[in-house]
Amino acid sequence: MDMKFYAMYSSNIILVFDSEEERNTYVYHEQVVHPEIKAVDYGEIKEFIRGRVPRYDSGFGCMTILS
Repeated sequence: MDMKFYAMYSSNIILVFDSEEERNTYVYHEQVVHPEIKAVDYGEIKEFIRGRVPRYDSGFGCMTILS
């Protein structure tokens, strides 16, 4: 299984990235407009995403798991 990296908005929208650098860069720039976004570890969200499959969302420009 490939390692994934996650970011989360306070509205429980989860973004899924293939690299930590990609995730951190996205969060850094996105916090200018949405300060509530944060990088999270799998352990923090595993119960929330259990059984859900990420889908590409063109609005976010990455894989997402929407609430």
